[in-house]
Amino acid sequence: MLFERQRRLAFISLLLAAVCVAQTLNARKPAPAFYSSTPLLTPPGGDVSALLADPLQPNRILLGTPTGMVFVSTDDGKSWSWLSSVSGHDHWVVSHLVADTRHQGRFYASLWSLTSNSGGVFKSDDGGRHWTALLLGHSVRALAVAPSNSDILVAGALDGVFRSTDAGRHWNLISPPHNKELVNIESVAISPRNPNEIYAGTWHLPWKTFDGGRNWIQINHGIIDDSDVFCIAIDPQQPSHVYLSACSGIYGSTSSGIYFQKIQGIPYTARRTRALVQDPGQRQTIFAGTTEGLWRTTDGGASWLRTTIPDLVVNAVVVDPFHPGHVLLGTDHAGVLSSHNNGNSFQACNSGFSNRRVTAMVVNAQTGTRYAAVIGDGRWGGVMRSVDGRAWYQLAQGLQGRDVYHLLLQKGHLIAGTDRGIYLWHSHLPARSRRWSRNFVVTSPRSGAAQWLPAKGFPGLQVLDLARSGDFAFAASQNGLYASDNAGRSWALLPESPWPSFHVTAGGGHVWASGLSFVVRSDDEGRHFDHGLLYLRARINQMRTARGMLFVASSNGLYLSSDGGRHWTVAGHGLPQENISSVHFSPDGIYAVGESDVYCSTDGGQHWQAVRLRKSIAALGPLTRDNDAVWQLSGNVQQTAATALSTAVPQLGTPLPNLKPGAEAR
Repeated sequence: MLFERQRRLAFISLLLAAVCVAQTLNARKPAPAFYSSTPLLTPPGGDVSALLADPLQPNRILLGTPTGMVFVSTDDGKSWSWLSSVSGHDHWVVSHLVADTRHQGRFYASLWSLTSNSGGVFKSDDGGRHWTALLLGHSVRALAVAPSNSDILVAGALDGVFRSTDAGRHWNLISPPHNKELVNIESVAISPRNPNEIYAGTWHLPWKTFDGGRNWIQINHGIIDDSDVFCIAIDPQQPSHVYLSACSGIYGSTSSGIYFQKIQGIPYTARRTRALVQDPGQRQTIFAGTTEGLWRTTDGGASWLRTTIPDLVVNAVVVDPFHPGHVLLGTDHAGVLSSHNNGNSFQACNSGFSNRRVTAMVVNAQTGTRYAAVIGDGRWGGVMRSVDGRAWYQLAQGLQGRDVYHLLLQKGHLIAGTDRGIYLWHSHLPARSRRWSRNFVVTSPRSGAAQWLPAKGFPGLQVLDLARSGDFAFAASQNGLYASDNAGRSWALLPESPWPSFHVTAGGGHVWASGLSFVVRSDDEGRHFDHGLLYLRARINQMRTARGMLFVASSNGLYLSSDGGRHWTVAGHGLPQENISSVHFSPDGIYAVGESDVYCSTDGGQHWQAVRLRKSIAALGPLTRDNDAVWQLSGNVQQTAATALSTAVPQLGTPLPNLKPGAEAR
């Protein structure tokens, strides 16, 4: 959707700082708070796509994310710090991390793109700090290194199986190039004794080669047809024992994959097993990380027990080779979970790790309380609250899994704009009974209850934007602009507002609303819109007002007005006329997010300088104090920005003399 694309462009990444967080999560019920010893801009946790225990360095764990980043822990997973961005693309998923067991500090990573069939294999010789591309242009979903010869690697991609025999310097396609079945490789494994014996799991059944890829056979005896093979595990002591997981269940073989038998005990709904790991110290113990929690067998698959909550999505499992009983999980939304009792119970260990999709943040200027909206995280998402940045609490009860895209503080009341309507936080209720309530209309409020004014409410639509002006709050939607004069308790449609309204901002007694490519202004709190027209041959991504100026970020550059929208200037020299997804304000300047760079102006938008920040670590976090957006940067990012700005060359903006009210900008 257009709106979702705008949001992804507007927030190019999240701030990742080295912090210490001690978070506890009961295996059956998540804790309500996430604790940190240092102030944290965004709540800890998020999505983990890959985990690896360094086989040559005890207590060292690597973590890969769906945004192409790698974190490292040197204390056995208790705390984390950002290490690197593998490819530089924040839409490339780290699917696997593997280690060279003969060379300390040598690791390989496989990646695939969320937006194309691109990706590749990368290599690091310095512990994961820097990466070199080895195989590019392939969506690599699986990667394995031969246990008997670490120079041999096998990569499974959507276009086939690739093999290298010289530590990744050269690669050969070893699957038949015209075989329509031996494609869409989701998993690979190499025999621990014979590097020419390779298994490949596809989106339709598994395959095997005994001779390094010259000949392949489909090994599907005993496997239900049309089974996606997610992972393959080989017993290192008995290579003839092979386990694989598929959408139809978990299978075991004692004949090197020639015959498989289905392993019973895991419910059908939990059979999408993304990780299948054998305990090296207890070979009869196998962990299955599924889309419905972690399952464990201690008798080779005869019986299974789920040891986590059922709605936990497990992407990666690590059984610590140096510490018996220590198990780490990489999950969707919940980050890293750690167990020291063989998986019987887990605690969240996300200190220093944050990979959240934060869409909005607001700060109460009087109390300093910070609120963050997190989307896509299910029971771990919603709205988070922190008084000091050290302890984050979830405010999710009553939202029922709705994604929150906008937050607004109006007279001390917190308003959330979701994908299905507006919600108001009732802070006056006892702490244990606080919940979100849907705005509705009542004719006679009950005594002692929260009062709702008898006005038309906001429908169950996605809230596209929120803004406030004095006693009024405004919400943009597909139906047009809605207004509330009672801190969000009730809403009324403004009939003369643009329909649909994609963006809204307010200030100085004015309200601006925008359609897809035009802006209109109201001087009477939204009753009429007939001033300050702006028409663009471009898509409007965002509107903001601050310091007496109006900013319109569009797909064709950034437009400025200092007289309420009567006259406009396009921000020129120094800021390219490219897609500007968002504009934000801080005490030291104005920041605009472009296609590939962040730009800063220290003179009200007349002169701009590119601030080349690494997306993966130097993210800009949007905060709001009352109605003024503030971009907070970490210390190292602030220093980088200041250095870049000190070398800025003043350049003049490009005026648009013909751009009068109602005129068109090209």
